[in-house]
Amino acid sequence: MTLSPEEQRAREVRAGRARSFIYGTIATLIAMASFETFGGEPLAAGAIIAVSAIATWWAHAYSTVLAERLTTDRRVTVAEVRDALREAWPIVTAAVPATVLAVGASQGLWSLPSAILVANLIGIGVMGVAGLIAAHAAHVGRAATVAWVLVTAAIGAVIVLVEVAVHH
Repeated sequence: MTLSPEEQRAREVRAGRARSFIYGTIATLIAMASFETFGGEPLAAGAIIAVSAIATWWAHAYSTVLAERLTTDRRVTVAEVRDALREAWPIVTAAVPATVLAVGASQGLWSLPSAILVANLIGIGVMGVAGLIAAHAAHVGRAATVAWVLVTAAIGAVIVLVEVAVHH
């Protein structure tokens, strides 16, 4: 199946956004591990997640533009920067559930440990869904699909477990 240049570009954009969302989910899982360092203050936890996501978004977009410049002789354009920021935006959206849960904890709706647990479970679940989407895109069979889901979710779980081990 041959794709038109527009179809190929659309696939690349979707892949870039998916990559950014996974990257953002992993970055959020890592950021949540620092909550105990700040005395368990829920609002500080929410700020850590939001600021980390925004900083990662900018860094990812900048590195994308810089890497492109290293392979071409062209000048950077405003459109390229805009496109890189748009493609990396899912890094920020991936942090929304954990940020909302931390803010809810700051308002007394639930405890910060509950927010962390739910946010970690959401992150691990998102990783599993990413594995499912990747398996579907690769047109693999059922056994391979299950493997992709389990392995990808396990990556999220390992990140959480390593962070817990380091901080306890």
